[in-house]
Amino acid sequence: MISISDLRRMLLAFALPDSCLSCGMPLGAGERHVCPACLLRLTLGREPGSVSTGQGKLTVAFALDFSGPAGDLVRALKYGGRLSVASLLARLAVPTARRVAVDGTDRVVPVPLHAARLRERGFNQSRAIASLLAEDLGLELADGLQRIRPTRSQTELSEPEREKNVAGAFGGMGRLAGLRVLLVDDVVTTGATLLAAAQAALADGAAAVAAVAVAGARGGAPRGESG
Repeated sequence: MISISDLRRMLLAFALPDSCLSCGMPLGAGERHVCPACLLRLTLGREPGSVSTGQGKLTVAFALDFSGPAGDLVRALKYGGRLSVASLLARLAVPTARRVAVDGTDRVVPVPLHAARLRERGFNQSRAIASLLAEDLGLELADGLQRIRPTRSQTELSEPEREKNVAGAFGGMGRLAGLRVLLVDDVVTTGATLLAAAQAALADGAAAVAAVAVAGARGGAPRGESG
């Protein structure tokens, strides 16, 4: 859900397109999306860690701490439709993606939205980021997964409920057999969504899977992780 303060900030950004998407201050010449002061407030995310997929380990990392300006940028993209922000978020995620990607990674695969959510929003924010990230990494983008059933917003649920919510929510499309895959999402909290997507990729024949998100929460669920 979006708070009143987040809504005010987003409205200000639309009213003043040359204002910082985080603090609302006017941007200077040559500055886009975020001011230098807020760029300095970006906090690095968590180093890569592993979770069990049942078929091995999934390495997961996120580039930035969601609780700072990174969260404002993600919300501007996701809920404000500021698609140009995806380019900045992708660039910020490149160093983490390079550390996470397994040797010989073949494809960058975005975490998909359900068709109903895609129609409602008009775009998949994770795909927008993944497409640009793939370019920066010199890899091919592949829409190799589909969301086969709608899910509730993860922000409304406890950790066990999150796992149940996304279990079996993804399916393969017969495009990942033998490939080494880097999954990309916008936000990660418990890792339940990325784990479910990774399990679907492995079931579709992927040889190996790693995962990266632009932003994540060091403690508690960030507003904005809703698919």
